[in-house]
Amino acid sequence: MRFPAFVWRNLWCRRSRSLLTLAGVAVGVAAGVSMFAVARGFDREILNKYAVRDTQMIVTGATKKRPLPTLVDQRVGDELAKLPGVLGVAGALWDVQNVEGSTALGVMGWETGSYLWKHLALRSGEQLISQGTEDTVYLGQIASGWLRKSEGGSIVFETDRPVASRFRVAGVFESASLAESAAAIMRLEILQSLLGCEGKVNYFNLHLDPQISPQQFEALREMIRARFPDLNVLRADEIASNNTGLRAARAMSIATSAIALLIGTLGVTNSVMMSVFERSREVGLLMAVGWKTHRIVAMILMESVFLCLGGAAAGSAVAVAGVTALQSMESLHGRISADFAADLILSAFLVAAAVGLLGGLYPAYLASRHQPCEALRHE
Repeated sequence: MRFPAFVWRNLWCRRSRSLLTLAGVAVGVAAGVSMFAVARGFDREILNKYAVRDTQMIVTGATKKRPLPTLVDQRVGDELAKLPGVLGVAGALWDVQNVEGSTALGVMGWETGSYLWKHLALRSGEQLISQGTEDTVYLGQIASGWLRKSEGGSIVFETDRPVASRFRVAGVFESASLAESAAAIMRLEILQSLLGCEGKVNYFNLHLDPQISPQQFEALREMIRARFPDLNVLRADEIASNNTGLRAARAMSIATSAIALLIGTLGVTNSVMMSVFERSREVGLLMAVGWKTHRIVAMILMESVFLCLGGAAAGSAVAVAGVTALQSMESLHGRISADFAADLILSAFLVAAAVGLLGGLYPAYLASRHQPCEALRHE
């Protein structure tokens, strides 16, 4: 459908109001895209963490009714290792510790000799899984940068327990997992002593036979649930959906997007209604020269939709640039993961188009109701 050139010049002629509306849509799109991208990034990172470990099943005391991590007897791992299809079991302990009074650092405790250590690549320092008697810790390359510590240095964890809290940095490692690269890893028994939970772990990583079928996987899951009814058994790809923090982040993303959608729709409606009011003579002229009602409606809706698509483009660009800038900041590097997949950006444009249609419907209806003779007399 072709329109006269002056129709396309209308947006520029009313550029001040149009730019304000476009900016409002852009802010809403930027907020929604940023929050969804960060939530999806954390989803991806959780999946990647267990994928690089070659862990297919997690056994934990955390459930939807009891979302906080609970301690589980480490001896449960010995029974899990005897089950059919299980090639390896690795108990793990995780905590956040303040390091030297300034930096909150994730600390992982892994069983000596477990399969979890195999995927780490040592950049410098001693061989991983040192058997030395001295308390040692390995730093991921991101954590090493935060703390400005390398092999041979020492770090101090704040603790109220009467145990050694100073650890020698035995080495710096690389991992394909962002969470591991931004953490410290030590032997499980050392972290248990530091936290005062000897013989306990947060969860068990299970490495399964690669030939196991989906039916055998479910049978193994039911077997573990029957034997340990207080524990939760999850596939690696189910961890994100059971994570309380990620569920809260998704809910916040949806709420923010809904509010932005409502505000954007009202803003677009107001802007287009003002446009229709100012162009009453123009609309009357077009109807007088033979334009049909549906063409008038299409003209108003296209103006509204193009305005919102411009906002979506600007908002998406701001979201990508803003989150990328945050990720590059030294204080946040390694703490934020974002996934700006093509489907997320496409969804932002589709939502913006929907906002344009919704915001333009009522003004388009009003324009189509103009009578040529009355519209031409409008000042």
